[in-house]
Amino acid sequence: MSQMSMLASSTGASMPVLTWLILTPAVGAALITLLPKNLPGVHRQIGVLFSAAAGALSIYLAVKFDTHAGGFQFESIREWIPSLGISWHLGVDGISLWLVVLTGLIFPIVLAGIDPHGDEKPYTAWMLMLQAGS
Repeated sequence: MSQMSMLASSTGASMPVLTWLILTPAVGAALITLLPKNLPGVHRQIGVLFSAAAGALSIYLAVKFDTHAGGFQFESIREWIPSLGISWHLGVDGISLWLVVLTGLIFPIVLAGIDPHGDEKPYTAWMLMLQAGS
């Protein structure tokens, strides 16, 4: 493994990039649900901000990805419930990287470009949760 991919790997790093990629829109969704409903436009702005931050992380993955290395990169492996054999294991390979980048680029555009008819707050929060899960 090259030195660059060693630095980008999350198994020994202090910042697991893929975990932050999932948590960023989820935290944004939680923040939106805590805000009052009578703030027009604020929910959408916060949604675009958190979604764009996740998009920036996905671009960081694409830039730091070592195309010459095989297997998963940016791996994050944590034991979650050891007694049941449940663990948290994330990683990207050459195909899934571009799906992550595509998701990271499309969601901020969707949140900024679509005017939800009806209630903006749950729409934005659920869209961020959809981004976190995809």
